[in-house]
Amino acid sequence: MHRSAEGIASAGKDGTIKLWSSNLTLITTIDLAITNLGAENLCLRSIVWYKDHIVVGTKTSCIIDVDVKDRSRPRILVSGHSEGAMWALATHPKKDFFVTGKLS
Repeated sequence: MHRSAEGIASAGKDGTIKLWSSNLTLITTIDLAITNLGAENLCLRSIVWYKDHIVVGTKTSCIIDVDVKDRSRPRILVSGHSEGAMWALATHPKKDFFVTGKLS
C-alpha cells in the first residue's frame, strides 16, 4: 500500500491494483491479468503511485509501470532484475528513478 498526494494505491497477490481517494473511496481497479501483459498468476508485492504513474514490483522481481491515464497498456520496465521476491519499492522525491529492496 502506498499513500501519495493523489490518494492511496494498493496491490494484491491476484494481480490487481486499486486506487483509493484520501477518504478511502474506491476510484478504480486495474487488473493486470486482462491488460496487454496478459500475465496470469501475477503476484504484486510493492507499489508506488506518483503523479500519473503507478509502479509495481512483483513476486518474480519484475517492475511494471502503469500510466494512470492509459491503464490498459502497462509496460514492463525490468523483468526479473534479481532472484527472489521484491518486497520494497520507492521513488526518489525529486528525480525520476526508484529503488527496490528484497530479503536476502
